[in-house]
Amino acid sequence: MESISSNLERLVKKEIERVEKILQSIICVDLKCRDVLININSYFNDAKYFFSKNDLINAFEAIIICWAYLDCLIKIGMIKKDI
Repeated sequence: MESISSNLERLVKKEIERVEKILQSIICVDLKCRDVLININSYFNDAKYFFSKNDLINAFEAIIICWAYLDCLIKIGMIKKDI
């Protein structure tokens, strides 16, 4: 049986890879989204940093907040995924 720590590590790694792929391929439809993209990138970088330090709880929190911002911008049409 997989431990909680191993499961969390696998999940965070998967989400970091998914968000990284999306960040590399988004198109800003609205110039206002650039300020939010700065926050998204900050949370993404935080997630990678915490993950590299094996701080999985903070990595998980940062990547989930990052993904929430991205998802909202996509749903309201401020950015588009080019993938």
